[in-house]
Order: sequence, then structure tokens, then C-alpha cells
Amino acid sequence: FLFLTNFLSFTAVSAFSPLHPVSTRATASSTASSTAASSTLSSALHASQLEQLSQVTTLSIDSGDLKVIEKYAATGFITDATTNPLFVSQAGLSGDPVYAKLVDDAVSFAVSSSKDNNDEDEESTVALAIDRLAVNLGAAIASIVKGYISTEVNPKLAFDTESSIARGRRIIAMYEEMGVPKERVLIELPATWESILAAETLEKEGIQCNLTLIFSFVQGVACAQRGAHLISPFPGRVLDWHKANQGRTEATQPEDDEGVIVCKKLYNYYKKFGHDTICMPASWRPS
Repeated sequence: FLFLTNFLSFTAVSAFSPLHPVSTRATASSTASSTAASSTLSSALHASQLEQLSQVTTLSIDSGDLKVIEKYAATGFITDATTNPLFVSQAGLSGDPVYAKLVDDAVSFAVSSSKDNNDEDEESTVALAIDRLAVNLGAAIASIVKGYISTEVNPKLAFDTESSIARGRRIIAMYEEMGVPKERVLIELPATWESILAAETLEKEGIQCNLTLIFSFVQGVACAQRGAHLISPFPGRVLDWHKANQGRTEATQPEDDEGVIVCKKLYNYYKKFGHDTICMPASWRPS
């Protein structure tokens, strides 16, 4: 898996556009096979970086903007999507009628549910409304992409195992009520020890999890050993820390990039020891 932010997605699409062609050469004496190979190479070089990446990995777009997701899903290169509280908040505050409807539904659902359960606690009602809004947005995205939709549990619960489990179950239940099967949803949790334990319980119930905010090899190992379906290491953040800690300002080659090294080490570890956990790096930095 390769995880793309909106910025990286836009950059990737334009890098090998027709406005920036890459020339290739072929000799008149080329054989039929070499001519075919040259044609294939030429097509690959003229393809966008996004298209090339889609041929070797699965691409997930990180956005809450339905129009942006539609644009990239229409290319056939993007199959999965992730959301987070920031995107949900942006959608709620956008003023766009499409998102306003999602917000109104979330508030109505939370207020009605609280009344039905005789729960007058304002904080729990607000929390339910936020979860419902995330699911509303996720369900809308699910109608656009054909793969996974990742929805995050409130990060304030990062050190509360039982509450994270309860939120994960609630999110899945709401998705299923809206006709989105749990097999298409990833419950996103920060990779604290408490949340890794929450993921272990949810995975045993058939609820797949995406453990995020991974900055070290040991976090990724712990997630796999506890049965996480997918992890999202942040190579860019790892590189940022090393550069700041060492006072480096020069560009870093990929083979020397500490974040890339962590991802590579995790990938190889999973393959060596037979873990099915998917490694989906996020938050890349240019070399």
C-alpha cells in the first residue's frame, strides 16, 4: 500500500503529464521483441507517476473532499480512502450543502439516540454526533471508491483500551446500518500500547484495524504480533525528527532516509515471520 496526501496526489498526477514528456529512442535495427519492449517503456514513461505507482501497489487517498476523491477514483488508480477528525471537521464547517446535510443528519441521529436511551449527558451526545458524522462521510466515500474506508476513533481515547473497543464497535454498527459491510471498513487507532490491545480484541471480532502514528520498528512489530490488519507508519515524520535532532538541512537520499529504512525493515520483518499485516506508509517527504 502507498498512502497519498492530497498534495502528493496532485504532484504525482502532474509530474509526467503530456506537458512534460520524456523522450525515448529506438534504432531501426531493433527486433520485434525489442520494439515491443520499447513501446511498453515509452508508454510507462509517458504515464503519470500515479498510474505507474498503481501498477505496483494499492493507492489510498487521504481526503474528506468528495469531489477530489471522485476525481482520482475516476482514474481507476485510487481504490481506497482514509479520513481523520480534521477532514470531518473541515467538512462540517465548509458550509457546502452536501456536507451540511451530513452534519444535520449526525446531530439529529445523536439527539434522537440520546433521548431514546435517556442519556442527557451532553458530552456523550456530542461524541456520538462526531462519530456519526465520520460514518456519514465514510459512507459517502464508500460509494465512490471500491476498496477500504478508514475511519478514526477519537484520538483522545488513545490510552483507554475499553473505550476504544466500544467506539470501534459503534462505528462498525453504524456503517452496517447504512449498508456498508464491515469488511470494507478499517477502524483507525493510534499505535499506543492500549490501542494496540484494543485492536487485538476488535480483530478477533472480525473488525479490521488500521494502526497509525507509527514512528518506530518496535511499534510496527507489536501491531503485527497482536494481529493488526494494517499499519500506517509515518516515514516523513521520522525523517523530520532525525534532521531536526542532527541539525541536517541537506536533502536525504531514499536509501539513507531513516523513515524509509523503518518501513523497509518492517516490511521485511512481516515477510520473514509470516505476518499478514499490511504496511501502508503515510506522510512521505521528498528526498
